[in-house]
Amino acid sequence: MVNVAMTMSISPESRSWPLVFAVTAVKVTYRGKRATRTAARIFCSGDLAPYFSGANAVETETVHDSALGDVLRIRAATDTNDPYVYFNAESLLATHGIRVNADEYRYMVVLVRARAGSRNGHMTFYLCAGEIGGPTEDCTVTSRLETDGKWHYCLLDLSDKQTWAGTVHGWRFDMINAPAAAGDYVDYASVQFFRTKRAAEQVARGNPLRPDTVYH
Repeated sequence: MVNVAMTMSISPESRSWPLVFAVTAVKVTYRGKRATRTAARIFCSGDLAPYFSGANAVETETVHDSALGDVLRIRAATDTNDPYVYFNAESLLATHGIRVNADEYRYMVVLVRARAGSRNGHMTFYLCAGEIGGPTEDCTVTSRLETDGKWHYCLLDLSDKQTWAGTVHGWRFDMINAPAAAGDYVDYASVQFFRTKRAAEQVARGNPLRPDTVYH
């Protein structure tokens, strides 16, 4: 089942995004009181190699995009029926003294670009949090994957995933849900998690979160 709220194409303005997982505070007004809501963002650049494992017929590398700077590329190394690799987000977060709770972050936004001509139009994330210590069919989410060579935001709603709970450990990138030819690739510029659907939808449209705005 495809579980995706939207995919939006974008033409990003020039910027450079370094490797960092940060919890970015957004001040909001809620029922007349000041409050702080957060978005958890990981920007996919720099040396991520130590945090990947369990690769099946894929290679990972950092490539430069003229608009976004360095981005993560997952590429099929050979013709394969099941290209994937696991990303240990928890280990990366620990280096920054951060732990993310899946119970709070229920909406996922991925900025992604697929090689034009790739033969499939879907990708899957095997999500690992709490008692789910490794990739399992018990906690997956699938999104449409545009293969036009352009950047797209994909919003994935995790609010109905009962197993998406507890500390976020990581996820497996299944970049293409079908046989892939050697050289097929998917680029990832960022993976972001949000507490509210409204905030996630705004970012998925290419708009930043604004201070003093209610996101609930």
